[in-house]
Amino acid sequence: MRQGSTSVIKLTVPDTLDLTQAQKICITFAQGTRKLTLWGDSPGVEVEPHTVRVQLQQRETLDFAVGGVNIQLRWLMPDGSADATDIATVHNLGVLLREVIA
Repeated sequence: MRQGSTSVIKLTVPDTLDLTQAQKICITFAQGTRKLTLWGDSPGVEVEPHTVRVQLQQRETLDFAVGGVNIQLRWLMPDGSADATDIATVHNLGVLLREVIA
């Protein structure tokens, strides 16, 4: 992940789980007090049976400082069961021009 980029983050779950059947999916990015939560139907989020891809926008990656960003995927299934992935950490790389390019 890099500040100011439209980074794509891919999260994978075991083959025994089909995320397309989930009632709710949320992906949370956290660094210190800064949090960003996206939902399965948010723009830039693509849900496949065993994978969720998230394309972040320039502003979203600029909002995180250089350093580790924690990411976790959570889901709610139709039977009411809920679970989450382990928390993963990605490194957010810096840029010199810290603004959105339009």
